[in-house]
Formats: sequence, C-alpha cells, structure tokens
Amino acid sequence: MVWSVRRPWLGTMDEFENIERWFGTEDPDELLRRYDTSLEMLASGDMETWLGLSAEAGVTDEARDHFRNDWLAGSAVGASGDEVIVALQEGFSAALADARDNGMRTSIVWIQRGSEFSIGHVVGGNGVTVVISVPEGTVAAEQAQR
Repeated sequence: MVWSVRRPWLGTMDEFENIERWFGTEDPDELLRRYDTSLEMLASGDMETWLGLSAEAGVTDEARDHFRNDWLAGSAVGASGDEVIVALQEGFSAALADARDNGMRTSIVWIQRGSEFSIGHVVGGNGVTVVISVPEGTVAAEQAQR
C-alpha cells in the first residue's frame, strides 16, 4: 500500500485511486451500471461482498487483507470494525448515489482531522469527492506520515 500525502493532513492511497479509475469510465451506461452494482453491494451490509467488488476495481488481495486486519479487526483508524462498516456503508452509499444521480465521477481523499472516524462527501461542479476522516494520532495517520 502506498500513501500519497499532499500535506501532513491530506492524502490518498493506491486503493482509492484504483476505485476512482473504476468510476472514471467514459461510458455513461457503464458508469451507471457500476454505481448501481456498488449501491446494491453496499445495501447488502456484507463486507466480503464489498471487498469482492473492490477486486474488480483493481484493489489487490494484500490491500483487502490489510483492510480486514488493520481497519476492521485492528485499531488503525481509531474506530471499531462495526463503526467502520457503518461509516463505509452510509458514507459511500450517500456519495455514490449523489454521483450516480448527477452523472459524475467519484474521487476519494482522506484527511487527518478531529477525534472520530467518519466518511462524508462533497458534490462539486465536476465530480463527487468522498472524504474519509481519520483521527489524528491513529496508526493510519502515522502510516500516512511515512
């Protein structure tokens, strides 16, 4: 996993960029299909289903294992696995629905801010940006500083 830090508090990672490329198709029908499929998977509430779909976007086995071990079973993001799942389901569902409804592409960034793990989004003029907020002082924040 490669973190790309824009500033000490703003960045992205390879997995996010893979997902962005997957939602970056030029074919509007394919983009709509991908959003619909993703929203169906998120609605299932099954993390393994979500991770299976991420493989289609190019997210590696190693990255999926890291997510399971460090984000869900560990404390890399300062939240329990259940809290991470709820935040992912709610945050990405809202963002992808707005992107689908507006026919826009999706980008993803993480920020180090505050004391709680959360996921929100912003609808801009050219796309929807998912913002993953990772608390300062967490393992994930420390990894991003390297």
